[in-house]
Amino acid sequence: MKGVFGYGDVYIWTAIDADTKLAISWLVGRRDDFYAEEFIADLASRLESRIQLTTDGHGPYLGAVEKVFGDAIDYAMLVKVYEGQQQADQRRYSPARYVSSDRRRISCRPT
Repeated sequence: MKGVFGYGDVYIWTAIDADTKLAISWLVGRRDDFYAEEFIADLASRLESRIQLTTDGHGPYLGAVEKVFGDAIDYAMLVKVYEGQQQADQRRYSPARYVSSDRRRISCRPT
């Protein structure tokens, strides 16, 4: 593993199948580019065919998904907007009231 963990530095990355609700992949690590790529690579290693992937708006997913899957994926981001949320604030643990969501098509044909 890369780096040394400190307080508040550990996150659980999870990939859950939308139909079966099974956890396909998980990883414990920092919320950065290195771990995003490790997580997406592990996810890809467990799949046999083209998938549709939807992530939240966390920036490191963009590079990781492109590097690991290339064009062989249907990929979108679902960015949720909460009341009083500031764009730069991604450290909030108890989100305010949900207002809306922004669906962003990243590659190919996600639905």
